[in-house]
Amino acid sequence: MRITTLPVYSKLADATAIANEPFLAARLREVESRTGQSFQLSDHQLATYQAFNDEQVDVIMNTAMTGDGKSLAAYLPTLLDPDRGAFGMYPTNELAADQWRQFEEYRDLFGVTLTCTGLSGEALSEFVADRPEFHRRAEALAAILHDHQVLLTNPDIFHLMINYRYGSQILSIQELPALVGAYYKRFIFDEFHTFSTPQMVAAVTAMLFLCATAPAGAPMRPRFLFSSATPSGIFAGLLRESGLRVREIQGSYQSSPSNGYRQVLHGATLQLHQLGEQQNMEQWLQENLELIADHWRDVAEPRPRGVIIVNSVVEARRIAGMLRRQLPHLKIGENTGLTDSERRRASMAHADLIIGTSTIDVGVDFNISLLIFEAADAGAFLQRFGRLGRVRRREPPFARYEAHALVSGKTPWIMERLVGELAERHVQDGATVDRPGTLRDAVHAAFPSTTGFQRYVRRWGAIQAAHLIAGTEDRKLGGSHAEVGAKLREQYQRTLGLKSIGSAMARYRQLVRGKNERGSLQSKALLDELLTFRGSSPFQVGVWDDTTNPPTFLSYDALVIAQSCELCLADPEPFEQALAQRYPDESARRALRSRLRHGLTRNDQPIVLYVDAFRSERERLILQIDRFEPRTQLNQVFLLGGLSIKEPRNEETKLLNMVLRKQRVIGYVTRRESKELRRRLKLPAFFPLYQLHDSHEACYTLAIGQAALLLEAEAFWLKEQDEEDAPIIL
Repeated sequence: MRITTLPVYSKLADATAIANEPFLAARLREVESRTGQSFQLSDHQLATYQAFNDEQVDVIMNTAMTGDGKSLAAYLPTLLDPDRGAFGMYPTNELAADQWRQFEEYRDLFGVTLTCTGLSGEALSEFVADRPEFHRRAEALAAILHDHQVLLTNPDIFHLMINYRYGSQILSIQELPALVGAYYKRFIFDEFHTFSTPQMVAAVTAMLFLCATAPAGAPMRPRFLFSSATPSGIFAGLLRESGLRVREIQGSYQSSPSNGYRQVLHGATLQLHQLGEQQNMEQWLQENLELIADHWRDVAEPRPRGVIIVNSVVEARRIAGMLRRQLPHLKIGENTGLTDSERRRASMAHADLIIGTSTIDVGVDFNISLLIFEAADAGAFLQRFGRLGRVRRREPPFARYEAHALVSGKTPWIMERLVGELAERHVQDGATVDRPGTLRDAVHAAFPSTTGFQRYVRRWGAIQAAHLIAGTEDRKLGGSHAEVGAKLREQYQRTLGLKSIGSAMARYRQLVRGKNERGSLQSKALLDELLTFRGSSPFQVGVWDDTTNPPTFLSYDALVIAQSCELCLADPEPFEQALAQRYPDESARRALRSRLRHGLTRNDQPIVLYVDAFRSERERLILQIDRFEPRTQLNQVFLLGGLSIKEPRNEETKLLNMVLRKQRVIGYVTRRESKELRRRLKLPAFFPLYQLHDSHEACYTLAIGQAALLLEAEAFWLKEQDEEDAPIIL
């Protein structure tokens, strides 16, 4: 099916409405006077500014379309009033760095002096290493907060600061969270729709915590902006029950030019393709190479650029290699989890065609005219299609904008539903359609809904909330935060829908007692997993990828590599030689070693897997567990060890398995097959489940880390048990 999406025009702010904001109007006139150019805000940008200044608003949901200036809307109040610092959070460090560059342009545009920095975990490590006066990360963070009015980082660091996870020999447990609330009054969560329920609970509990700990009667209260697509039902429900006052701001759009509107998206063709039952994207591309070649044929400047987005990093690598051979006249780049930052930057700057995965969904902004993608759900479909056709003020438009969406042959009913939903909206093959309304609604209706993991909220989210409460009741504080603790008890119980916050506090204290008992590992592991933001990565290893020239060095999941190539463990000496050849600068080598420090080790050396070729097809992965007792460990979260790779396997796998068996991870094991779990619990398409065998060849399904907590909570529905009342068995 082939349709044409109409261009999109966004409503500009009304001049009278801007005049009613004297301070804003005066600053905009200054910008126009200094630049000699007219400066117009969109309607949603003005509405966001007004919401930030409204005493009756705590949380702002800006759901304007991609490419319509949500970033400027987020930082406009701080650009006008630097005293109210901004704490921006982005799902990838790459996106945070891109926003830093964009913020520099905003700062120059408005002629303000604002101290701004980007911060990642790696950058924080380097900051501490270069400054011996900081013994712990908490003290270093306190200095960074003090010195910068705008901080652009990831939500993981924010979460760890609020949840007392950065220890200190100088600061009390509450001092670092207090500094966050003291120095920053605006907290911006970008692309938050890409996160799941654990992150939603973490965000809501953190917001309530910052509000509760803000000084009473303070003239500047914390405000929170979520700049993303429409929030999930679970997140909307949490906000509603929290008592936080929410204002949703939408862009106002139309499909034809008129006074008071400016264009934000070009029109584009969108072709929907149904793959064969056994056909994958790589095979489809091989059969449709001419389609790609045609896009570059006989086109004047500007030269076209394209992106192909797939779901598998290994398939992306194979596709990139195939296209380099088949289309040598095009510069092919990559942007996946197996691409180092240097190659990502080169691809974004110079490639004609970039092969990427979900890293592109929330990656840096770039200009393309061709988009080919696959998507497993409505959110991914709209997010990826939203990459195409953005209007660039400083760049000429492409001759045409063309998209191809591939629907899996294993789910043919999705294509049938999508065609049917479009037909119900009077859109037939060859017709035109508006993007903000009709197409969006049809896509949401066509793709099946998946679980939102609501049961996680009362099961594990409640314990995370209890951890924050316990921090306010710490004996070392001498009761100074007792009032805050009492307030949070009431708020968290209501927000999370608990029968009693006391039950969550009791379960939390059970874990703390277990953590403090000598020789007890499970309680600590459970708390550590629960109090991370996105969950841990228990099987990270170094990867020496020799399929690229020059070689790529990074960290990745050992289980993914095991399915995708012949395993070979690199010896330390050849690895160091290759590393020195690739990175002559010692600081670059030190940064890489710092990343590998958090992965698996053998003989105190990081494990590095050498890759010289990727398999044409991913092999089936089967794990084995040596020590497992079904009577006491089945259908519950527990700390498991003795895991190894059973299939695929070679002689080198034996060496890796010696390390894997020693690694202890939080897991959930059930006899139910993964297909049944996905069907009955409506699990997302890429929810990580593993096939597991015990020493007696019995078969199970395994979830690891945060996925184990999510699955355990959701599975209470299968057992008809209450997730809040069920005990945690240690």
